[in-house]
Amino acid sequence: MLLPLSFLDHAVPFSPWAMPVYFSHFLFLPLALLSLRSYAVFLRTLKSMSLAAALACVIFLVYPTTFPRVESSGVWFDLLNFIDTPANCFPSLHVALAAIAAWGLREDGRPWAPLGAAWACLITLSTVLVKQHYAADAAGGLALAVASVLLAASRAPEPSIAGEPA
Repeated sequence: MLLPLSFLDHAVPFSPWAMPVYFSHFLFLPLALLSLRSYAVFLRTLKSMSLAAALACVIFLVYPTTFPRVESSGVWFDLLNFIDTPANCFPSLHVALAAIAAWGLREDGRPWAPLGAAWACLITLSTVLVKQHYAADAAGGLALAVASVLLAASRAPEPSIAGEPA
């Protein structure tokens, strides 16, 4: 289902320069996960990401949304059309997973956590700038991230490696 474009959706122009930022999501997530030192934080982050993906899939089935494709050309746009569909917009998993990855870096006390947060913010902006998502999808992705982190934290403690606090 196509949604009506909001004021923000109309106001933000298609910005092809943001395509590499949008695709950097596929680099940011594994880098963030693999840099976590604490096994417990790694598991909570992974559990949060899994919850976000599962909850988003339910929402995609119950409330399927699509975004009208922008007509453009070029390598980045061709790649976008090849690997990403205009469907499953709300909530944005790009936003949710990037926010959870940034949370994991902060929770782990990584010195580059502020850089991770900035990277996640840029990914969030890119979802709207490349016209893959409505502005509401980004907000929904952030809400999904918060809900997933809180749900994952409310579960039983994860096992820890000997000598490491859970």
